This record gives sequence, structure tokens and C-alpha cells, in this order.
Amino acid sequence: MTLKKLMETLAEKLELTDVALTEDGSAQILFDGVHEVEIHAHDERPGFGLSASVGPMPEDDEERAEACLYLLEGNLLGDATNGAALSLDPERGEIVLCRSINQVEISYEAFEAELAGFLAALRAWKGEDAAGETGVGAAADTTDLPDGAAAQAAMVRV
Repeated sequence: MTLKKLMETLAEKLELTDVALTEDGSAQILFDGVHEVEIHAHDERPGFGLSASVGPMPEDDEERAEACLYLLEGNLLGDATNGAALSLDPERGEIVLCRSINQVEISYEAFEAELAGFLAALRAWKGEDAAGETGVGAAADTTDLPDGAAAQAAMVRV
């Protein structure tokens, strides 16, 4: 399926009426009213990417260094990110979670599973699951991140 067809199917399935798709099918979708995820086609290779802001990078040098170490640990083998990567967007001064799906053909079910896993990691890194705690990594106990069917079942919270 093309990215445009995948996005049209997602919009239909989630009953989204205001998704503005570009010609190649790229779009930004707001999940849970707070998680804005950009889904975009790769320019020079097959597949597509997912990206979202986790939060601002600390301004204090010491806090920034600690955050960078924390993010590097989170990236180790992709276990704490469901295969995504944590990075710094220097232009926006934000910590970003991104995932590249380099498949020429992908079924809608596989696309939804990838998106669900990405959202589960995003929620964890944004601190959504911590009781009363918020902020980057506040709830990043990612040892039990759902994948596959469990992640898909948790995803549909637009």
C-alpha cells in the first residue's frame, strides 16, 4: 500500500475528518489531544517516517549533558523505544522520537502496528504513565512497552 492509501485508511478507521494529506500522503495527526505525530514519505528511499516531539531540551549545560546520556541509554538497541530513536532537533531545541519504516510494501495492519508501537514509546517517554509525574522520561519505564496486538489495541485514542 502507498503511504497515501495507508493514511486514507487510517483516517477512515479513526473517523478523522480533518486530516490534511499532502500529495504523497504525508500528514500530521494529533493523538490523545496532545501527541502530534508527523507521518511523512521518505524523499530518496522507499518507505516513510514517524516523528514527534518528546519535549524541550534542557537549557542548563549540566542538565543537557544528563539528558543526552539518558537519551543515549534509551536508544540502546531500541529496546526502550520500540525500535524508534531519540534525537535532538537543534533547530527547535526539542527532543524528538523518530522511526523510519523502510519497506516498499506494507499492509495496513503492519502500518498500524508500527504506529501503535511508536505511540506507546512516545507516551512512555513523555511521561504519560507516571502517576502525577510529567516531563521527558518521567515514566520511561519502558520494560513493558506493548508491541503487536497489545500496542494496536492501545493505539486508537485520537
